[in-house]
Amino acid sequence: MAVAVKTDAAVGQSVRPLGLAGASLIATAYVIVGFLVVEHLLPYLYDRFVVGEGVQVSLTQQIGLLGLMILAVVGWVWAWPRIFRPMPGLRAGAAVGTAFVVATLVLIYLAWRIVERVAPGLVGSEWIQHNPSDAALYLGGGTAVVVAILCLVFGYKFFAKPQSEARLVAIEEQGWFSVGTYKRGQGIRTRRGTLIGLLLLVGAGIWVYGFRRMNFAGNPWVVDVPFNAALTIPLVRSAGITMPILIGMLLAWLAYRVVNYPQFADFLIATDAEMNKVSWTSRKRLLQDTVVVLVTVILMSVFLLLVDLLWSFILTRLGVIQQ
Repeated sequence: MAVAVKTDAAVGQSVRPLGLAGASLIATAYVIVGFLVVEHLLPYLYDRFVVGEGVQVSLTQQIGLLGLMILAVVGWVWAWPRIFRPMPGLRAGAAVGTAFVVATLVLIYLAWRIVERVAPGLVGSEWIQHNPSDAALYLGGGTAVVVAILCLVFGYKFFAKPQSEARLVAIEEQGWFSVGTYKRGQGIRTRRGTLIGLLLLVGAGIWVYGFRRMNFAGNPWVVDVPFNAALTIPLVRSAGITMPILIGMLLAWLAYRVVNYPQFADFLIATDAEMNKVSWTSRKRLLQDTVVVLVTVILMSVFLLLVDLLWSFILTRLGVIQQ
């Protein structure tokens, strides 16, 4: 009598793996927790056990904290492939999920502010002034809960759609979350020149708006809780140094991915191929042509100056132009 035996492969296939939506949710939590650890927990522990509470942080100590934060980020990136197995669309799902969480927090804060403006006319400003904690709890907290529930329902519907998985996979296939190079070895000069130009533009912006002020510690970014300005929620601990670095890393990565974006990279490769067809002049001929152009421009400038002075003298004598 034949007996059907289920193999290990069949057993493994019978267990439904975690879908892209669930994996993206876990990856989003991993990103947010990593940010909180690097930006808030690590500086708090550094100030408490290394610098000391209530002590002014020096530039050397700030640089040491920055080094620890960079090491923590490197460790966080190193641990990613060891925690999450390769799954098409997972990195795009984590990026979209993180952006969704940030957008939800922004919407909650805006709703808070709107309710703070409208509430005094509905429930009475005297009650809010005498009961700021209750107003913040019931009005502000209730608004936050309602907006958060609406956003979570929208996010669940978005990730639960079968089309969403295909969209996330399509976004990831464009290469925005990959370190690979598109068509390696083609259009190297044009692509490198474009990348250097973008990085110089990014560096100039960071220098002007960040490090030029030499405000390395910076004031923390905080938002006050509506109906109770005494309570604040810290967002970024050392904005003067953290935000330029974060913006610089993000824009540098975008600049690198732009020159490897298939459509734009093909354009740069074609441009480089056309530039290779150009017949460049010799150094001697270039100097001669430059001298001819400069001499011609100088002679034309002198000629126009003399003509302008002549006509100004004639028209002034005739009384057309008043001195």
